[in-house]
Amino acid sequence: MAKERLSKLQKWILAECFKRISDNNPDGQISRWLLMDKGKINPAKEVSMSRSLVSLAKKGYITLLSVIKAGEMIMLLGMIGKDSKDVLKEFEGVPMGQKALIPIPEGLNKGRKIKAIELTQEGKDLISSYC
Repeated sequence: MAKERLSKLQKWILAECFKRISDNNPDGQISRWLLMDKGKINPAKEVSMSRSLVSLAKKGYITLLSVIKAGEMIMLLGMIGKDSKDVLKEFEGVPMGQKALIPIPEGLNKGRKIKAIELTQEGKDLISSYC
């Protein structure tokens, strides 16, 4: 029951992602910058937004995305015990030195700036029930 309890800000975040779902953007990916009133950021708003995004990610409604080099991500995923074959399949075709917008696994988001978010299937189902 507590899993479905969301603040107004969290519902708004999910709704903003849901509005952006299209053929070109099936997961409703949105830049964090757009969520922050197109750059009008103050410290209180930043903290509130960050906490809401991390909470939604922990509940499984969104995926946090960050810009990171593929090679660094492979190393980090190996450190948390992910099988190297699965990791290499995930990043097949991405040059090791190239930066890409990559999902941040739980536990590795400390110190990483959230650049964008996207809805998971669970998030899409939840927000469609609100609409």
